[in-house]
Amino acid sequence: MTPFEIRKAFERVLKPFAAANNVQVAWENLTFSPPSELYLSAFLLPAQDTHDTICYGNLRIAGVYQIDIRSPINVGTATVHNLVEQIKALYPVGSRIGDANGTVRITTPISTSRGALEKERYVVNVSIFYSNI
Repeated sequence: MTPFEIRKAFERVLKPFAAANNVQVAWENLTFSPPSELYLSAFLLPAQDTHDTICYGNLRIAGVYQIDIRSPINVGTATVHNLVEQIKALYPVGSRIGDANGTVRITTPISTSRGALEKERYVVNVSIFYSNI
């Protein structure tokens, strides 16, 4: 799978979730005007492709799909942490996402960063690790 196909596979899961929860998403390299309320930003962080054996067997494609939860400051953390748990449920460890072009597997439990202040936002990074092998 190409990085474009991998990104689209993750987006096919996130888009209906965001729509059902009335949460806007800043998609990578698309025009976006941040709302005053909570929103998400999502992007792909591909790792260097490698081979899974010393004899150059299967090509291993891996990386991180990151979703940043961007909440207004001074409103507490409950909404953010609830959203983290919902996102974790979207991408359980061992699950596969993709299409006829291929799939990637969620390889480890989703990790989250501690909250950080960025301008007028409280931001928590949700990192989803994937691999095609």
